[in-house]
Amino acid sequence: MTEPSSPRPRLRRVLIGTGITLALGLLAAAALALTGVLPSGDEITHPPCDELPGAAAVDDAIAEHGDLVAELTAQGEHIEVRAASPGCDDPDRTLIEITYRTEDERAAIEAVLTEADGFGVPVYVRES
Repeated sequence: MTEPSSPRPRLRRVLIGTGITLALGLLAAAALALTGVLPSGDEITHPPCDELPGAAAVDDAIAEHGDLVAELTAQGEHIEVRAASPGCDDPDRTLIEITYRTEDERAAIEAVLTEADGFGVPVYVRES
């Protein structure tokens, strides 16, 4: 009569296989985040360059929403609001860039933008 096989080797193989699958999945997600395919959560993203407005439209939006600019810059010592190109080939393609230095400033910016009607043009928030 043969003795029943122990479930331990089978369990060990399942656990090792599951661990390898999870590790490969995490590595793939990290690689996609590092290459920009997946957002990393560190910055608020902006539309593609060919969808951004011209500099004149962004300058007008800043001028028309001076109260929102003032409210944003009042949230922290290092917060700046300006028209900027996010590295587009066409330098006329711009957006409103809001920069900050601390996580508290970022949270305050997000709170203001959530409650405000906005500028009517894309806004890009990034750490300076």
